[in-house]
Amino acid sequence: MKTTAPKITKTKFFGILVIAVIVIAVCREKYRDDETNTFSNKGHELFEYKKNATKDESFDELLASVKAGDQGTKKRIFESEEKKARSGDAKAQALIGRLYYIGGKCGLTEDIERAAEWSRKSALQGNLDAAITLYGIYSGCSDSDPKWENKDEAAKWLKVAADGGLPFAQGFLGLDTLFGWNGQTKDQPKAFSYLEKAAKAGDLDSTYWLGECYANSWGVNQDAHSAIRFLSLAADSNKSFTYRATAQRKLADAYQYGYGVGKNSKKAFEYYLKSGFLGDDISQMALAQAYCLGRGVVPSKGMSLVWIYVNRACGGKFTDETLSIFENSFKRDELLAIQQKAREIVLEIEQNSQGKSSFSLPQPQRKSVCSGTGVVISSEGLVVTAAHVVQDSRKIEINLPDGAKAATIVDIDSKNDLAVLRVSGSVKCSAPLAPSRDVKLGQSVFAIGFPNTEIQGSSPKLTKGEISSLSGIRDEPTQWQISVPVQSGNSGSPLFDESGNVVGIVVSKLNALETAKATGDLAQNVNYAVKNAYLIPMLEKFPDKLSKPKSKTMFKTFESVVEEARQSVVLILAY
Repeated sequence: MKTTAPKITKTKFFGILVIAVIVIAVCREKYRDDETNTFSNKGHELFEYKKNATKDESFDELLASVKAGDQGTKKRIFESEEKKARSGDAKAQALIGRLYYIGGKCGLTEDIERAAEWSRKSALQGNLDAAITLYGIYSGCSDSDPKWENKDEAAKWLKVAADGGLPFAQGFLGLDTLFGWNGQTKDQPKAFSYLEKAAKAGDLDSTYWLGECYANSWGVNQDAHSAIRFLSLAADSNKSFTYRATAQRKLADAYQYGYGVGKNSKKAFEYYLKSGFLGDDISQMALAQAYCLGRGVVPSKGMSLVWIYVNRACGGKFTDETLSIFENSFKRDELLAIQQKAREIVLEIEQNSQGKSSFSLPQPQRKSVCSGTGVVISSEGLVVTAAHVVQDSRKIEINLPDGAKAATIVDIDSKNDLAVLRVSGSVKCSAPLAPSRDVKLGQSVFAIGFPNTEIQGSSPKLTKGEISSLSGIRDEPTQWQISVPVQSGNSGSPLFDESGNVVGIVVSKLNALETAKATGDLAQNVNYAVKNAYLIPMLEKFPDKLSKPKSKTMFKTFESVVEEARQSVVLILAY
């Protein structure tokens, strides 16, 4: 049934418009400030280097094969390349160095010292991939140990890669020199030269920044038409790159306000839409305003509210007051339809963000930690947790009773959100697994985990509940619905039965606020755990001996069961 929105008063309409304009203006200024603080910890020393520096395109393909392969493939490639590296093969040395550098992403233990050793050997033979790895090590990209941060070494190897013709490095050095970032001497003409070289080689981020140079007279005479030409080349590309959404937004601004091109609100809207779907919060606010004013699109208060919801979901700046003004214009059933449309767009944005391609070295950033929970299931050191806790980590630590130990991912099932890790050496306490077929509706269960460690501390927390359903959300057969209270940090927590057997792994909770918006009811303690039936097959490939399930006994108190189970539960830190 088609629904129509109620009329909005002139006073309320102009109130919405004024708020939207102010918020967008403030956020644009905030964005300009943020754009000049993207990178850190790089130096500016020049370095004379061998003229035969090379970039081997097969390096990226081989690295991608290691990342995507199973443990057997990873091990086979690593051993083969390590053998070549020891015999002096520069490409193999570069690959081994990079693998030690990125560590956990390839199922290896991060080892920066070995990464530096192998990369330096390769770089001294002229390998540009190795030079970039050294740049990453010394620039502060590594989370492992600040002792490796050395801006002079970082700048030296970045210039090696840039002078060797690597477009990414030329673009990166161009940006540093353009703004005088991270210890570099500000030299806009020189920066323009580096960016131009990178853009000619096809680096789209540098293409975007060339447009900015022409627009702002940075190292070149101001030329609006050249600015639009380079912005268009970047914005119209189907390839993913860091500044793609920004290029589209800047081109939309040009069409909106007539900079270098004729004013065209329809064109502006199209580029704002592209940028908004890539997650650009400023473009999302511009879309809300465009639908409100009918600028370049048929006016729609409903779609304006959709983009306000999307913007807030993506961390944008629309306030509660703005949201309230819009929401008060709609009936409850209309709001539910609008919220559903916003959810669909947010899901598409998340899918778009997963498809982004970027260089395998992250930009320098402060150390970040994700914490979760795991359970030891074998005395040989197998640990199970939720995949999302460790999936994109470069280094994993597990806090055991005898101290912290490094861990590596040995198997992962992203679909069911399960990961199997291994710590080196033997582990004293492990938990038994019980088959899923023995679990009954209404059965008492409990979880032990480490939620919100920054607030609640690092001691384990116990929560109790029941098996609320034998299937998960929308009758998902791989999960139990449980009434056990869980919080952030409980991901990966073992779900125990009353005998102390693990019957599942906690992976998620129902979003109470979103559910309230959709249904009008606030859901409480609706959480989910993956069944052992989907975990046990992952473990069959390992030779570890697993403990047999325990039988319920009347002579054991609940407290003693908990104490025994607690010994196998571990805090996981993923970097």
